[in-house]
Amino acid sequence: MSAPSLPGPAPAWQLWRNPILRRFLRTRLRPRALGASLLIFILLAGFIFTLSRTIGMSQLRYHNELAAACIADGRPVPPGLTLDVASVERICLLPLLALQGFILFVIGTAQVAGGMTAEAEEGTMDYLRLSPMTPLAKVLGYLLGLPIREWILFAVTLPFTAWGLWHGKVPVANWFPVYAVVLSAALLYHFTGLTAGTVLRNRRWAFLVSMGGVFLLYTLIPQLANLGLVYFEYLTIMPVVMENLPGFLPLTAGAAMRTVQQLQPDVRFFGLGFPEAVFTIFSQLVLCLTFAVMLWRRWRRSESHLLGKPWASGLAVWIQIVLLGCSLPLVSPGLLFISRRISMRFGRVFSGNSNPELPEAAAMIAVFGTVTLLAILILAICISPSRESQQTGLRRATKANRRIPFFSDEASALPFTVVMALAGAAGWTIFARKLVGSHWFPGQSLPPSTPLVFAAVLLSTSLCAVLLYELRGAKGLFLAGIFAGIVPLLAGTILIAANRDLSASAVWVTALSPLSTPTNAVATLLPDATFRHTGVQLAAPRAFLFWQALLILATLWLWSKHRTESKARRASTTS
Repeated sequence: MSAPSLPGPAPAWQLWRNPILRRFLRTRLRPRALGASLLIFILLAGFIFTLSRTIGMSQLRYHNELAAACIADGRPVPPGLTLDVASVERICLLPLLALQGFILFVIGTAQVAGGMTAEAEEGTMDYLRLSPMTPLAKVLGYLLGLPIREWILFAVTLPFTAWGLWHGKVPVANWFPVYAVVLSAALLYHFTGLTAGTVLRNRRWAFLVSMGGVFLLYTLIPQLANLGLVYFEYLTIMPVVMENLPGFLPLTAGAAMRTVQQLQPDVRFFGLGFPEAVFTIFSQLVLCLTFAVMLWRRWRRSESHLLGKPWASGLAVWIQIVLLGCSLPLVSPGLLFISRRISMRFGRVFSGNSNPELPEAAAMIAVFGTVTLLAILILAICISPSRESQQTGLRRATKANRRIPFFSDEASALPFTVVMALAGAAGWTIFARKLVGSHWFPGQSLPPSTPLVFAAVLLSTSLCAVLLYELRGAKGLFLAGIFAGIVPLLAGTILIAANRDLSASAVWVTALSPLSTPTNAVATLLPDATFRHTGVQLAAPRAFLFWQALLILATLWLWSKHRTESKARRASTTS
């Protein structure tokens, strides 16, 4: 008689059978801890709701008394005294949305990052690697289980929001996109915390990275939109909130804001007219999928790279597409330039000085190139093998009597770095030519050598970094980044602060850093648009060409050394 077959691991989609999720349902929803959290946030939500309605009702009574006095005196009622009950009920919506965002984005992300590092410290992750659960089931178990208490806290604040939406007569077309984006943003930030907690073994660093990412998304990174990189706004909820804000405001203020929004040109991704909510959710889900792939790879094999080489190359191309798609349609109406937007906001559209100037466009081009370079460096390092990994892959390939597979983690990342750098150079060139060749700068154009200069900048820096990593590992790359990338920038800043007459010398010092090469490349191609100081105008192109030539020579030397070591490694393995 055969033994009864044991049930296999539950599929990833059967969340009710996920043991990780069920464990966190028991541990994180214990009555004592959950009850204290519920009490705190119900009190906060109730306080916000009651205070908002109390202030609104007081204003309503005051407005009604003034309106009655105007009617009794035979005077017309001023337009500002039209507050009604629906407007009063809407006052609580935005403060409650801020509280809900704090619960999900801040507390939830911190819990995911900290909880994941605690799992690693306690050895639970090593134990789960031996379990028959699929990698996707493990990812979903932690993604939904670690912040389960925060989702409950978010849910208990929704009745107050529902009251305001219903009695405030907020259209579904306004509140549904906002809360759909809140959910997608929460998943994105939780994925960020989960990835940080998985990769970084130190709980403090995982917390700082995840919290720092959320903080930067809502403070510093949106400022990149003022420098031409509009896409980063779509990693937050702000574009959708601002689009639907008239529905959350009192009726009079909402109508006024809706009128202002209608006066502004509606420019979307490549002019295709996608709704803000649809594009925002799609952009955030693409990053969620990328983080899910990272986690899946790490759960499948602990020594795997965070990304595969094809995925990283495709992601680099996708970054260029979305950066261009969100920025280029804004060039013609002038909405990409902060000077133009300020002039439009303050009613100086028809003044003679409302047009953007070429230095603003040059700064945008330099920032675009710098962000592109940093993205390529991050993706290239994610797929680059260490010396030990290359040796392990070569031994496996030798035993199997074959070459190292081209797309494997153990293969060199140099070909894919070239692809990413060329894609970045193409996007950078398109952005630069679209800006300089627009109708805002008549008679201006970039030289024909622009694509070659941009390609040389991205190829030399990224290939040099990858070669250093594959030859000397993370420690060698870190030291090179500190002494060749950061120290020259700091030294140049000190020279400028010490004496402005040393500006030309400071340019030569800062040009040593590869991180400054995008700015120096733009200064070389557009010398009249960058520096006003004559000495700096002469020094910037010369310093750029000199240090860029040395960087290219260093890259070629490292490539020759990499090739020699690869041949020696193959010879020692086969012998």
